[in-house]
Amino acid sequence: MGKPKLNQIFTGTLILWVGILFLLLTLPLTLLPQQGASHLFGGRGSFNNYLPGSTFLCIFIAAFLIVYIESAVWWTKQSLKIEESKLQYEERSLWTAIALFFQYAGIVYSIFLSLILLALTFLFSYIVIDLFKSNPLSFSGQFFLMAGIYVLYGIARNPIYSSLKKSGAAKKLSWGQPTYTLTDKGLTIDLKMKNLRDPSKNLVTIGFDELDEIRTFSFVEAQTFLKYTIGPNIELVIRQTKDLHDYIKGKIKRPSVYTFTAIQSVGKIVLLKGPDLFYFLAFDTQDVSDLVDAFGSFKAPRGRAGIARRRSSSPAGRGVESRFCPKCGDPIAEGENFCDKCGKQLKKVE
Repeated sequence: MGKPKLNQIFTGTLILWVGILFLLLTLPLTLLPQQGASHLFGGRGSFNNYLPGSTFLCIFIAAFLIVYIESAVWWTKQSLKIEESKLQYEERSLWTAIALFFQYAGIVYSIFLSLILLALTFLFSYIVIDLFKSNPLSFSGQFFLMAGIYVLYGIARNPIYSSLKKSGAAKKLSWGQPTYTLTDKGLTIDLKMKNLRDPSKNLVTIGFDELDEIRTFSFVEAQTFLKYTIGPNIELVIRQTKDLHDYIKGKIKRPSVYTFTAIQSVGKIVLLKGPDLFYFLAFDTQDVSDLVDAFGSFKAPRGRAGIARRRSSSPAGRGVESRFCPKCGDPIAEGENFCDKCGKQLKKVE
């Protein structure tokens, strides 16, 4: 498993750990009396400052922890699904070197944070156990309220998720993001930039012959790619800013870099990359298979012709190594690093 994927899994696990720790601390505290004893803090005292005393506060704490834990679970699941082949990037520069540094720094930071959380878990557990030993426990209204919220949510969790999917909430939230329209040999992108005097400036046309690859990403994959593969690439930022200024002024036909919507939790994130183009966008859709298929079809004749030429130059096809795309099964020409049909980046054969 690569370092970027490991970092994201580690991050999700640590966030989940914190959420579960606070849930296991707040609920038992509602079993303590308002006035109680503590060996650790000396004699008897009031716990009013530590207990969720109001109905509103109990509901808020329970709801917050549910959302927090669900977010951590989602992040961890998405991190486990990261396709490491999507994180590959051929171009090397100072910024990719910085990204490599972030990979190692992320591992060190996660280990350090794990040790702190382990110490806090031990400390909080010791305090709660001491309080339980020092005081008579009793069920309170706050306990039944918070426990009831957790139980009800556990029962209703799957129906809630199903209802959200059927409602098309993700589609509604992605409204206003860029869209695309396929043309004979490429696509036209509506960037949906706001406050433009000339709305036609939102339309950018890109030919498939100008692209080397089209790659799709999940939200976590996109963030991992930008942080741990490309790095904080200031050159791309400067180039994007300058190109957008020149484009709006009419000095160039389109910006060569556009990444303003690259990190979105809704929509479909797509990388359009060519020798002089770097477009990283979240489109207002959940399915870009038509775009990927159109690009693959455009590139396919060149790849198949290359295979045919190489096979014809070798008697009975001997001595030629055959490769096939693990995603769509299409034959891969010798020396190619991308599938011409679906655009998937392939591992290099040494």
